[in-house]
Amino acid sequence: MKKVIILTLLSALFIAGIAYALPGRGDRGHKLGQKSNGLMMILKMKDKLELNDKQTEQLENMAVDFRIQQIDLRAEIQKEKVLMRYLMRNDDAAEKEVFDKIDKIAGLKADSKKLRFSQRKAVQNILTDEQSEKLQELRKKHRFMGKSDGDCEHPPEFGPQGRNFKGNPHRL
Repeated sequence: MKKVIILTLLSALFIAGIAYALPGRGDRGHKLGQKSNGLMMILKMKDKLELNDKQTEQLENMAVDFRIQQIDLRAEIQKEKVLMRYLMRNDDAAEKEVFDKIDKIAGLKADSKKLRFSQRKAVQNILTDEQSEKLQELRKKHRFMGKSDGDCEHPPEFGPQGRNFKGNPHRL
């Protein structure tokens, strides 16, 4: 009987580990700075946007700097979360201490969003007006089609992100 219980528990842990590792479940794999970086998308479309060498170099440097800053922010958030969990488990922790940690984490997340917005504005300063318009068109096409290159010919409800896709748990 013990063997059956142990085997059942190990199986459950194994299945839970696999489920946790699957992409597209909740926001796992999409933590701060891990979402599809807009700069990387722009650099992949440099031919479509007709970027010159100087623009490409500026965007590549910006992408590296942005990624490093996001990694630092994410690490700081994780450290603060560990400290907050420790405080919350401690029955003697002062309410103010816990609230301060919560506020600090919220502030770091806000800093991350501000960084992403600043990056977007900086990109607009590098691109010409024509390139910015083309980028907006490509972004709209990308969102509608559910593909990074926007060359898909069917609406998203029939693609891997759509509601009629058999693997989509949110389909109708």
